[in-house]
Amino acid sequence: MQLKDVHENGWFFANSDLGFPFGQDASRFPELNAIHLLAIKALDVILPGTFTAGSIYFVLSFPLTACSMYLLARHEKLNQGASFLAGVLLATIPGHVEGFGHLYISQYWLVPIALWLSFEVARGKDLMSRDANGRPRELGSRTVLTAMAICTIGLSGVYYAAFAMLLVVASALARRVVSGNPADLFRGLGVASGILGVIGGLLALARLSARETVVSGQLPATRVFGESEVYAGKFMDLILPRPGHRLEPLQALTDAYNQGVEPTVEISALGLVGATGFLGLLALIVVNLLTHRVSSPRVSVWASHLIVCFLFYTVGGLGSAAALFLTPQIRTWSRLSAFILAISLLAVGHWLTSMSRRHSRTRVNTVLAVVCIVGVLDQTSDLAAPRHDEIAAELSDLDRYTRQLEAKTSPGCAVFQLPIVPFPENQGLQTMGGYDQLKPYLASADLRFSFGAMRGTAEADWMLAVRHDDIPGFVADVEAVGFCAIEVDSRAFDAATDPSEAISTILGPPVSTARGRTLSAWATRSGRNEDRRRQTLQPVIASLRPSDPTVAAGIARQPLGPVGELSVANLSDQPVDVTVSLEVTSVDAEPRTIIIDAPDGTRLTSSTVATAPTAISVSMTFPPGRTRLPIQVGGPDSELRSSTTQAFVSQVSLVVPPGVRGADTLSAIGSGWLAP
Repeated sequence: MQLKDVHENGWFFANSDLGFPFGQDASRFPELNAIHLLAIKALDVILPGTFTAGSIYFVLSFPLTACSMYLLARHEKLNQGASFLAGVLLATIPGHVEGFGHLYISQYWLVPIALWLSFEVARGKDLMSRDANGRPRELGSRTVLTAMAICTIGLSGVYYAAFAMLLVVASALARRVVSGNPADLFRGLGVASGILGVIGGLLALARLSARETVVSGQLPATRVFGESEVYAGKFMDLILPRPGHRLEPLQALTDAYNQGVEPTVEISALGLVGATGFLGLLALIVVNLLTHRVSSPRVSVWASHLIVCFLFYTVGGLGSAAALFLTPQIRTWSRLSAFILAISLLAVGHWLTSMSRRHSRTRVNTVLAVVCIVGVLDQTSDLAAPRHDEIAAELSDLDRYTRQLEAKTSPGCAVFQLPIVPFPENQGLQTMGGYDQLKPYLASADLRFSFGAMRGTAEADWMLAVRHDDIPGFVADVEAVGFCAIEVDSRAFDAATDPSEAISTILGPPVSTARGRTLSAWATRSGRNEDRRRQTLQPVIASLRPSDPTVAAGIARQPLGPVGELSVANLSDQPVDVTVSLEVTSVDAEPRTIIIDAPDGTRLTSSTVATAPTAISVSMTFPPGRTRLPIQVGGPDSELRSSTTQAFVSQVSLVVPPGVRGADTLSAIGSGWLAP
């Protein structure tokens, strides 16, 4: 999506072809990957094709990573052969080949740069050039190199910047303790502040460019503490073979382990060579602690960095502490496995370099070649290779689909897409992926689409109120908004909820189909109705948080724990009097007390519910935007943690004034039209 934005619109913050009718405002989800987008923009100027620049940049990440790691290894006094080995094996880190979906995270050439900064701080090295009198030289080579490294990391996105700052601060604190010199601490804090300043400037720029809009729900990238446990890594992930290993016995070993535990979301395997270095460094640390020996200063710096990385990487480690006490916004701590691999490869390279001093060049080169070949084969897998024939066939099918739809509709036609999938970060419905609705946009030259508006804003959340229980009314609504086509992906529906047949009854047969007729589009009739358009785009929507509803046999139920929230979003520009009614049952035979308060703490209602459904209502005037009403559920288990289900909400209904549309997300999810 961003590649097409950069190619067609010059940048990616605003896109009028997505999120119709308001357009996509991507500054609401600032990824802060400026250096990557600048590189892609530069390549796009000289290369033909919409996606060529991004593809070339991904391919370049392999030699860039190898070169970056080679330079770090040489700086760390490894010989040329060992440095070459380290570069090749970091470039072929397990998961890199599959990394195009995470194009910016897969730029592993940033890892050695971050480690270089942290290593220098850990050793108390001056990061500025100085003249003969010891005064800083602003344009000295070392000063420029340090500034470039800080800016590169700061412009590389949240994760690399956060990991670099973490390591630099840890190194500065350790150096301060060892040396007793406050300058060592200030040097590290200066580097971390520089990185923070760069990424903070990008964030401020994104916020300034964001359009004024009503915030109606939870915005993208709003993390919670528990996600740091879900997205952290495990010790076994590091040392086991990569998933999908080319050797079936090794693949079966990893599969057997993952079937017995909750698998780590992203690949963290170090590979055979990396795991050897990792375990070797850990063993060296243990031996040194037991024997009171001290390794060389260089190896000691590597070992200390390995310990810090692992403590933040692992489930229940310091990453969880950071999420609890600082911020949960950094959640995928398993990505520190790339730093662990780089350090582990330095250890392997160090041992091979030491071996070269005692053995002939021929023997050493033979060992290096064998280790390199075995390492690359171990870390890569033909199962990870893209299936280019399938991709080409899908793109050809989508190209035909969009061309046919363009031919049957007016220029610049806007397509309303079903089901409604909040963007971004959604898993989709049934067999439809969370980003599959972007694919027609990628293949189209002229169409516009409803998908892609930022969830949590009025520009997207108006779609939560579409009338799933009234197909003629739904068609009239999207026509009034200005859509000239309706698209249905039948893979997201079952036979009972698929609206395709009902839409065909109103609009006739589809004018374009794809994917074996599982993707269908109908041309609508022109019919602008301003009053209907206003009602459609400015509804009042009620939803319950924090849990997602459970759906069985087309019936949705919302679990309530000891604490919850009723969220009411008024997407108009005027206050609206609304009565929200909940049908609530206790989770068991024990009665529960349901308390709902106003935002200022005023008690709105307190009711007791049992196994029979009980109606609970609250009435108030809701201002524009989102109003959050806290819910407390009291009962025999009220002291249990907040995720313990105490009651269920089986129905939500709204009473609103004439001319205002009220809707709730619970029934929309139950209908199959809305992805949770």
